[in-house]
Amino acid sequence: FVSLFVFSTIKEVLSSFKITEDFNACVDNTNKSTIYAKEFFLTAYTDEKFHKTGRNKQLDLFDEKYNSSLSNLSLINDNTSKDSSGRIRLYLEKYKSCFYNIVNLTRKKGYKDQGVEGEMRKAVHAIEGFTFLPDTKPLLSLRRHEKDFLLRKDLKYKENFDKELAEYITSVKTNNSLSENDKAQLVNELQKYGNSFNEIVEIEKELGFSEAMGLRKELAELHLKLDYNFYNSQNALKLKTQNAITNINMMVWIVTCVIVLFLIAAAAIYNFIRKDIQKPLGELNIIADQISNGNLDVDFGILNKSLFLSKLSHNIERIVEKFSTTISQMELVSNQKSFFNESDFAKNDHVGAVLSRISKQIEFMVRDQEERNWQNDAIE
Repeated sequence: FVSLFVFSTIKEVLSSFKITEDFNACVDNTNKSTIYAKEFFLTAYTDEKFHKTGRNKQLDLFDEKYNSSLSNLSLINDNTSKDSSGRIRLYLEKYKSCFYNIVNLTRKKGYKDQGVEGEMRKAVHAIEGFTFLPDTKPLLSLRRHEKDFLLRKDLKYKENFDKELAEYITSVKTNNSLSENDKAQLVNELQKYGNSFNEIVEIEKELGFSEAMGLRKELAELHLKLDYNFYNSQNALKLKTQNAITNINMMVWIVTCVIVLFLIAAAAIYNFIRKDIQKPLGELNIIADQISNGNLDVDFGILNKSLFLSKLSHNIERIVEKFSTTISQMELVSNQKSFFNESDFAKNDHVGAVLSRISKQIEFMVRDQEERNWQNDAIE
């Protein structure tokens, strides 16, 4: 069970490391794609190649890093990380959609001869090319309001532009020095100029006059949401990895404690065996050696204290006592001081039975000798 737990925990840690690696790669690629997006904003307005083809180096790099981010997310199969990776994928898709809306509007706005700005420049050049233009001051004033708006993104310049353009068109229509055909041509180009300028204003309004407005604000908010989700996901993975490592450390600590306790128990058992079995066995061996050498005056006191050998010690002590008693009885028989019958011994006492038979033989021999001596004395 312990090995299975450790194996599964290590597998979880390695999985967390792999997911963290994929997340970090996704974060890195996303950050790089946002950098290329910012570089696009700095260079796209004056990039003639972009306005002609709709592509440039920054867009290609953005797409490359964006696709790499999605590839990194697709590698994350962990159930606990799928929700966060799903949210990140959603915000990445929204970020790309918002960014390409800005790209398309930027190209629509155009530069020089391209897009709406190209149409506006064309109208201005047409007006400036009219030989019958009665006065250039109103046109110069309109151009100043146009440049001020494009530079400062302030709607008051649009209002001034619209007001002076309306006044200029009215003055042209009421100018008796111009032919009706000249009036119509000039008014038509002025209206084109005004329409193009106002379309650029609407494009700029949709893009956002600042980071806190329009699509620029939306893109910045999506960037913050991506950073927030990446931060939370990385912290969650970090916490998961730390918990798994903590579990491994805890299990190692538990196993270590179990091993230490086992060693302590083994030492205690060894000490117990040595004290209660091994040492008494050594004493028993000494006692047995003394008994085998005929010494029956041995002390069993130490052995009787042993938990496991006390009964054996007691039985051996009884054997010694039996030998001592038998020897004493044999001395009595040999000295003809006492004789024994089988009834004097226990039923299964084989030593006593042999001793009783010997005792009877000696007793018979003694009585026979006494009878002979009595007969000899009678003859004499």
